[in-house]
Amino acid sequence: MNPHTLGIIIGGILPAIFFGFSNVLIKVATEKGISIPLYVLITGIAVVIVGVGLHFIYPDRGSTTSAGLVTFLAGLIWAVSMVCILIALQSTLLLLVHLCHSII
Repeated sequence: MNPHTLGIIIGGILPAIFFGFSNVLIKVATEKGISIPLYVLITGIAVVIVGVGLHFIYPDRGSTTSAGLVTFLAGLIWAVSMVCILIALQSTLLLLVHLCHSII
């Protein structure tokens, strides 16, 4: 397979499918009543499991403190973004009611 095609599949198509499917699962979890903190904690555990698994698959390439801090910041921003999505999914109707009251 052409390396460019493989790159598009691995770096574009598969992540799009996985992100789309994960958003469906987020909606299901919120409909089943998961709390926002618990959702973030369970997701964090899943991310740690994937990270540990990848640690054994890929050779250690080393890092720097600044790279680690930037990575931490990216994860922090991602987590806050997910919390915003969860809040929106759990309280869409409530937000609309508050918006209507503020307009009236």
